[in-house]
Amino acid sequence: MSITEITDRVHALGNAWEHFKQINDQRLSEIERKGYADPLHNDQLKKISDALDQHKRRMDQIETVHGRPGVDMAGAPFIGEVASEAAKARSNRCS
Repeated sequence: MSITEITDRVHALGNAWEHFKQINDQRLSEIERKGYADPLHNDQLKKISDALDQHKRRMDQIETVHGRPGVDMAGAPFIGEVASEAAKARSNRCS
């Protein structure tokens, strides 16, 4: 995954959060005015919350993959890392 894709996902997460806050503020002001909230707002909040959870899970996966030593931004091991692992495996078979 490229840095551009990661940036896009972070922006999508931020946009979803801003949308959630906007809908929730509308819901709260409606509760203050009417004493109850429109069920449509609750449905919207549920959908946005699910989308936020999905974005968060994906960001956690990306963070885990990129936190591993020897992994480049595309999620693939560095060539040197692969070569060193291959050399280790060969030496272990010979011993």
